[in-house]
Amino acid sequence: MRLKLLLRNPNGRIVTFNYQYRLAAFLKASIMSLPFDQKILGTNGYRFYTFSNLLTAEHTISKRGIMFQEAEWYISSPNVDFIEDLRTMFQYDSEIWVGNTGLEISSIELLPNGGIGTQRQLRTLSPLYVKGRSSTGKEKDLYPTVPGFYENLKENLVSRYQEYHNQLPDDIYFEIVKILDFKPKRIRMGGSYRRASMLKFIARGSSELMDFAYNAGLGQKEAQGFGCIGLYENNGTN
Repeated sequence: MRLKLLLRNPNGRIVTFNYQYRLAAFLKASIMSLPFDQKILGTNGYRFYTFSNLLTAEHTISKRGIMFQEAEWYISSPNVDFIEDLRTMFQYDSEIWVGNTGLEISSIELLPNGGIGTQRQLRTLSPLYVKGRSSTGKEKDLYPTVPGFYENLKENLVSRYQEYHNQLPDDIYFEIVKILDFKPKRIRMGGSYRRASMLKFIARGSSELMDFAYNAGLGQKEAQGFGCIGLYENNGTN
């Protein structure tokens, strides 16, 4: 299930380029105030929620960041109670904070929780981050153009599903059938930069894994603003 928030920036204040970790910090602080189900926090470092970039129809870029009047922001999780608690909380708040920049909450919409089927055309709503290890054991970031990307993506998805549901899905089939568009991204995370991907792609898999990927995200570091995906048909972003 997911929330769609329409955010307004009437004064055109600048939002820094690397705003994901600021949104992650805001959301983490908000979550701590909720009587949420501990099931969104895994025991292996997994966090069972994710969120999108700030999606704008129009924006301008300066040396200091991004300026826009309106943006859509999606928050997604397989935990329905968690999403409904977030909606209630945001109904009483007038704005969200991206660092020192306040954005007004114009509207909140709880999107339907239907399944997405066993094959869909999808797009990333935030950068997809996948990591692996080199032949020497050194950790490295993976693009979809290098070996190991697809295997690690599926392995991570199945592992997260198993931890959340305390069992494997009946069918563990999942694959990205075709990459329709790929844009490499270099994202600052803490004191270093990571390689991530913005994609349009066709995915196919069991209904359990397809729905879990849609609600919990793909790849790694979802709770830090990575791996949120949406439907791509007819330019849809939900």
